[in-house]
Amino acid sequence: MLLNGTHPLMDWAGFKTVRYDNPGIAAKKELIQVFNERGTETGLERYRGLRRKSPEIVDEYVTNELGYYLRNHGKMDAAIAIFKENAQNYPKSINTFDSLAVTYIFAGKLISPSRRSRKRFNWSRPP
Repeated sequence: MLLNGTHPLMDWAGFKTVRYDNPGIAAKKELIQVFNERGTETGLERYRGLRRKSPEIVDEYVTNELGYYLRNHGKMDAAIAIFKENAQNYPKSINTFDSLAVTYIFAGKLISPSRRSRKRFNWSRPP
């Protein structure tokens, strides 16, 4: 039996058993369902509630995976909202900002920095 026991081929190949009852996976599945059935606002409310209740389960990685799922299934606004939440929750993580930036690009929402921000950050105009 593969799910709740061992399998000779898997043992021979050296694969480790994967826990399918992982709480992070369960939380991600629930959130995907809420986003799909009830939309972005309700999905964000549920995400924030789960995160407040169990931040060790709904962590940076679960949130990032949720964002990738939403992005890869064409729910760009929901993905951007989730990646923004992740960037706010983990402001020192480069990965959170990278995921957010890439999703903005995929969604066609990339904007050039304003003149004020170029000056503030000492960015020069591109040639």
